[in-house]
Amino acid sequence: MKRALRYSKIIASLMICTIFLSSCITYQYIQDENSQLLQKKIQGKRTLNVLGDSFLTMGTVVLGALTGIYVGYTPGMRNLKSVRLINKSTDTLQVNLLSDQIWKDSVYCDIRDVRIPPGEKCRILVPAAALYNLYFSNTMDMEEDDEIIQFSPNSQSKIILYPGMTIQEADSTKFLSK
Repeated sequence: MKRALRYSKIIASLMICTIFLSSCITYQYIQDENSQLLQKKIQGKRTLNVLGDSFLTMGTVVLGALTGIYVGYTPGMRNLKSVRLINKSTDTLQVNLLSDQIWKDSVYCDIRDVRIPPGEKCRILVPAAALYNLYFSNTMDMEEDDEIIQFSPNSQSKIILYPGMTIQEADSTKFLSK
């Protein structure tokens, strides 16, 4: 009996650690206060969803063990996704993520002024159904040289950034003249 309790405590501890590690977000690189608050609200919602799904799943297992009636519960669709932004340049990149998705109270899910140091990665939690325009540059607070990438968190969860990656080289075909 003591062995079973010990195993259940170990399993519960592992589940709690997994929940906390899977919802890690990098706040230290987000300079905008409103964006930090939005990230905390989004992470709070995700944590509640994960905990609720875990308890409902365990509840169906306990109900099945006690009554012999097994109810199949499948966790709901994930409406939030973690996106990793990786800076592969030698300069700090300033990143702005502008969205078409509204969070609550008519506030868009925009994440502004994320400054990622060279060689570092930043993990941000965003709505999965959104379409994002990601603006980035190695010159701080100058919009003239911003590069843009459009992505959906459902299809792309890892984005590698470096200056000049969206600039296409000019056509180098030479015309022969007679």
